[in-house]
Amino acid sequence: MLLTRLVRFLKLARYSPALATIGRLIASERRALLACVIIFIGALLAAAATMYAVEGSVQPDKLGDMPKAMWWAASMLAKIGGGDLAPPLTTLGRIIAAITVMLGIGCFALPVAIIGRGFYEEIRRRDFVVTFAMVARVPLFARLDAAAIVDLVAILRARTVPSGTTIIRKGERGDAMYLIASGRVQVESAAGSAVLEEGEFFGEMALLSREPRSATVTAVRPTDLLVLDANDFLRLVERLPDIGAKVRAVAKERRLPPATNATGGTLGGNEGTRQ
Repeated sequence: MLLTRLVRFLKLARYSPALATIGRLIASERRALLACVIIFIGALLAAAATMYAVEGSVQPDKLGDMPKAMWWAASMLAKIGGGDLAPPLTTLGRIIAAITVMLGIGCFALPVAIIGRGFYEEIRRRDFVVTFAMVARVPLFARLDAAAIVDLVAILRARTVPSGTTIIRKGERGDAMYLIASGRVQVESAAGSAVLEEGEFFGEMALLSREPRSATVTAVRPTDLLVLDANDFLRLVERLPDIGAKVRAVAKERRLPPATNATGGTLGGNEGTRQ
């Protein structure tokens, strides 16, 4: 019965993304992990042989042969020794024990660092793919080639905000421009209210005019944003004049007061909004 449950657990583990990631990491880092195992075995044999030579005759019941010395070395490397672990009786033996403990820390820290670095690289790869796809969907960058989008991914930060989140607030200092990869936001300013959706951007007014924010922007629903810091924004519009011209054209339209029609309503929902 217990074996059946174990088999079921292992079948479920096959579909766990986290376990699958660990499996891929172990497979990709197998050479480095194998090197860690070889280092551990070398440290184990060296500590056991040295301790056997130094204290084998002093403690023959606990260190009188290599198997006993290897058990002592393994316990010291893993720091799991209990009451049955032979304490060194000689000065040289104590020095060997101290060195063995420090080697054990390194032997276990090294594979942990390798696995941790692998997780970090995996997360970076996933973030790059997600951000690349988000950038490619923004109309402002529609005409850019893949190399230019890769450069943009390096300076853009992906951010997901839940519904009701205030993204920027009126009166704040403008420190970034935001592009909507998916979702919807509402802009509230002195000129009125407007809704911006996927493909549009906001926050550029304060960066171009170097004035405080003149509008409050709130997420209407869960929204994926691409955030471009102020310094990177200024470098971008200088390096890519076409994008700079589009951003300035939209900013110019948003500076205009909302047009009114014959019935007194407003035309052009996004005109007149400033951020």
